[in-house]
Amino acid sequence: MLKTMQQNLEEIKDRIQLPPELERHYGLMQVCLDPYVNGLHVSLLRRRRTIDVSRSYLDEIGHRLITQGPQTLSAQELKALMHDTDTVTNLHYRLWSAADHELASFWSTAIRQYNLASTSPFAHTLAKQELA
Repeated sequence: MLKTMQQNLEEIKDRIQLPPELERHYGLMQVCLDPYVNGLHVSLLRRRRTIDVSRSYLDEIGHRLITQGPQTLSAQELKALMHDTDTVTNLHYRLWSAADHELASFWSTAIRQYNLASTSPFAHTLAKQELA
């Protein structure tokens, strides 16, 4: 299933010419915006107990990710965000519920691009299963 999903993501990526800033953070964009990829990513993470200090740290860098874009975060900060189940789930919700003026230009562009593609990475897999 994961291999098929990766192939479908690559197929979508090949069909649409992404702006360079989205290309650099394509995986992050998919995890944060696509509900299927987000859910799969969260399901593969181990739930960890977070302490108040790390929760406030994750909330702060999550806010920066949304308002300033991924280019303002270090690889270590992005990794910390993507390894926390609550943060990954919350980022998806916050990005889709925010007003455009609250988002970094990266996310405004990413959401427009995602809506243009509007094909679920699982669409081909589900269609094949229905035909069988």
